[in-house]
Amino acid sequence: MSLTEARRWASLPVLCFLFGCSVLRILLLSLKSRVLQKDAEQESQMSAEIQDMQQELSMVNIMDEFARYARLEKKINKMMDSCESPGQLN
Repeated sequence: MSLTEARRWASLPVLCFLFGCSVLRILLLSLKSRVLQKDAEQESQMSAEIQDMQQELSMVNIMDEFARYARLEKKINKMMDSCESPGQLN
């Protein structure tokens, strides 16, 4: 085997390593986008639930149904706090 052939074969592991790194990067980016998309879907669902509960809260008479009003308000606040926690977008 000549020196030129040896150099060609020596570069093969480097090229394989670079290819593997590129494939791994693509897979990780794909996984990251799926996770972010799932988070966005959950957040939009929670936002819709909060809006529904706020609409229901506006129809409850606080004087006649204080316990129901308080429970609903507490549930809304809890959901809003969980949306504002670190790691989730607002």
